[in-house]
Amino acid sequence: MRSIYLAIVAIVTIFVTVFSVINMSGEALFTRASTESLVSLPSHFRWGYGGYVTVAQYYGTRNQVGNLSGIARAELRSQDVASVPSAGLRIVDVFAVPNASIAYYGLNHVSGAKTPGPGQAIVIRNSENSSRLSMGQIIQANFTFYAGSTMGSNKYVSIVRNLTIAGFADSTVNGFGYLTNSETRSASGNLFPLPTLVVNWDDLIPPMINFENSNQAATFITELFVYVKQSDFSGLDDGAALAKVQLLQEQIQAITSSIGGSTDSWLIDQFQLQQSQANFYTSIAIDTAAVPLISCFPITDYLTSASIKRAQSRNPIRSSKTEVAIDPTFKRRFYWRIFAAASIGIVVGIAVSIPTVAVLVYSSATRWTPTLETLAYSAVYGIALAAVIWFQSRDTINKQRQG
Repeated sequence: MRSIYLAIVAIVTIFVTVFSVINMSGEALFTRASTESLVSLPSHFRWGYGGYVTVAQYYGTRNQVGNLSGIARAELRSQDVASVPSAGLRIVDVFAVPNASIAYYGLNHVSGAKTPGPGQAIVIRNSENSSRLSMGQIIQANFTFYAGSTMGSNKYVSIVRNLTIAGFADSTVNGFGYLTNSETRSASGNLFPLPTLVVNWDDLIPPMINFENSNQAATFITELFVYVKQSDFSGLDDGAALAKVQLLQEQIQAITSSIGGSTDSWLIDQFQLQQSQANFYTSIAIDTAAVPLISCFPITDYLTSASIKRAQSRNPIRSSKTEVAIDPTFKRRFYWRIFAAASIGIVVGIAVSIPTVAVLVYSSATRWTPTLETLAYSAVYGIALAAVIWFQSRDTINKQRQG
């Protein structure tokens, strides 16, 4: 009799393991991708408006958004192209970020200052023609804006800001993404086609915003970049994480609605894609689950019949299979042992699945644990297997009795 119970343990263990590995893989991949997204995405939310906004409105919006629960940082950023005839260059690309910006996580300091002071700039050394700029050099950055047309001709206004080269840094691929709010998965070649400078937003941009507003000139690109707290998403499943980030977007939009503009989110796009992938794994697991459930019927029937025959062979006096089948003691003991064997298989199958998925997804057996919901799915599936085995064994015994 022991062989049938060992067989049931093995069958349930294998079937639960296969189901759990497929089902848990979707969650594990989502969890890993979510963690990586929080770190590597160029921004989590971005708000921008093409109309006129005062400096006070920009700062006020930044502060309100930055104080939202779940937000780690909110940064005002601007970008524009300036002509620089004094430097022997035609134009340079200027990125204005706060000195504590996440953009500096993607810059490797080479020489000079790590962040620019008032009236200073950091040169991206691996940008085009950056070798024409030298430490301590003062360049006249001429920013020009369209201010409408009068009497059939276009009108432009310009503001000149002197910038002293204070340092050099090499940009990583992620650094390019942070500065330009670009995905960098397929980035290659020279990422910066123009000589590129990084300056302090709080020093360079407020006077330029005031200049634009006073001249009713076309605005340059100024946006609010927002990043969430990574710890707030630790351990969340795909649905909860997506709901949380969508709520944050709604809160940001509520704050910015008085000004206008729109808020987009790399993070929402990424979570939606990952949730779709996780759902795909779940659907595969469900489809795969049907085959073992169906196969349990003939397997259990065979094992139960074989067990009854063995019991008969060990009881020569009571050799009738009907007597064995209707023996209450035999039936009760047989059912309980099948239940116990299936339970052991469920526990072992789930226990084996967790480190298996962790190794497959994280290359480590200790870097991931499933959520209670995913464990519940595996347990429910195991219980369904156990129920099929139990009822089929009872049906087989009843048929033996009738025979």
